Amino acid sequence: MTPEEKIKKLETELENLKKEYSEYAYIISHDFSAPLRHAYGFTQLVLDKDAENLSESSQRHLNTVLEACTKGKDMLEGLLLFSRVYSSKEEPEEVSSDQLVQLNIALFEDLVFSDGAKITLDKLPPVQGVRSQLQTVFYVLLLNALMYQKEGNNPIVHISCKDLGGFWEFSVKDNGMGINENSLETIFQPLRRGVKEDDFKGLGMGLPVARRIVERHGGHMQVLSEPGEGSLFSFTLPKESQVEID
Repeated sequence: MTPEEKIKKLETELENLKKEYSEYAYIISHDFSAPLRHAYGFTQLVLDKDAENLSESSQRHLNTVLEACTKGKDMLEGLLLFSRVYSSKEEPEEVSSDQLVQLNIALFEDLVFSDGAKITLDKLPPVQGVRSQLQTVFYVLLLNALMYQKEGNNPIVHISCKDLGGFWEFSVKDNGMGINENSLETIFQPLRRGVKEDDFKGLGMGLPVARRIVERHGGHMQVLSEPGEGSLFSFTLPKESQVEID
């Protein structure tokens, strides 16, 4: 077998593994949702009907069950979204990355004003890709930049882009709390987070989904960060669309 044939064989095997993983994640997400819904429904029924006959500790325990069911449901929905990135049937098109960023800034308007945040951006080029997925990438990176901040800090976020020849490289730089070195890669894994659960709400699915979208488009996402020094998330997108519709 020639080196080219070996590479082709490995690429085929990798693609098959991606599809198997997506199918597996879909089955798990779909099949586990039903028992969680039942557990939530019957627990809520008990609280609605018999709350007056229950002790405070029993009510507290049942409310903990409701919270756990809700979190489990959200986690499964996140896994389902993750599994569906490659199966999206949306056609790639020319998209204004500048417009995608502005739309997301508008979504965060209340957060920006309440925290005194400052968001600046260079002139951003049009790109080739699936509009809704690329908007999700910018949404995740902007949300993280605004949310993961030290208490009392005014968020400062800058979005830029470099021409790398056949690729565009987008960067989102913030002045946030930064990321520990041992978490720089795990934050891109599903349901893994770089912060304590009690400190910030979230499931640990935003960055895995964003990176998966970038990879589907033929690019790569990475982060440079130090605790207390902010973070620089960057991702590449090829100038010519590489998205395949099955």
